[in-house]
Amino acid sequence: MLTFDPEVEEEVDSEVGYECLEDPTRLRKVNSRVAKRAREEFGVERFSEVGRFQEYRMRKWEKVKGMIEGLLKENGIEFSYSQVSKFMTFRSGKLPQ
Repeated sequence: MLTFDPEVEEEVDSEVGYECLEDPTRLRKVNSRVAKRAREEFGVERFSEVGRFQEYRMRKWEKVKGMIEGLLKENGIEFSYSQVSKFMTFRSGKLPQ
């Protein structure tokens, strides 16, 4: 059975981040726990850009969340919140029980 550590996050200086976006090979030299773990755990020897992502966060979520929870409860629909991130689910290769 595969087990995974919790998702790891860390702050990165924005200037360093932009430099790495322009030249992914700079990730080898960045003093980062995440990059170090990728090199050691997965044997990563080089980095390349696979695409750029933009994150959009909606701040009105709490209101909508309450409405959805109410709708589900009123209709007797059982639900629960994820215990792991989408990334960890992807890495595990299976949907949570």
